[in-house]
Amino acid sequence: MKRIGGTSVPLGPLTLRDQPLFNLTATVPSGLLRTLLLRGAVLWLLARLMGRAILAAGGQSAAPLLPAWVVVMTASLTFVDLNRRKELALIHNLGVTTSHAVIMATLPAMALETALVMLVA
Repeated sequence: MKRIGGTSVPLGPLTLRDQPLFNLTATVPSGLLRTLLLRGAVLWLLARLMGRAILAAGGQSAAPLLPAWVVVMTASLTFVDLNRRKELALIHNLGVTTSHAVIMATLPAMALETALVMLVA
């Protein structure tokens, strides 16, 4: 690094060590974000109902694992939904990776499961 006028300037090409792990300044189009959050909430409701049905059929012994199971199922269902609708090419053309899209759609499940655990406890 060479200091020029108070700012540090790299001398050579950037290495992997110099690059950030996540691009926090990346922008996601608002329409896509709204769609992913709405779908995530619907898939959370579906996964929550499915988990309650499994608990009712098999007993209440796995009830403490239900919130984690619901979040994982929401992420899985989101990935399947994106593949089923063949939207991955569109999402990648907008500069959003598949993992970021799945994480964005899973945010409602994480928030709602956290709120439910806090309300019940």
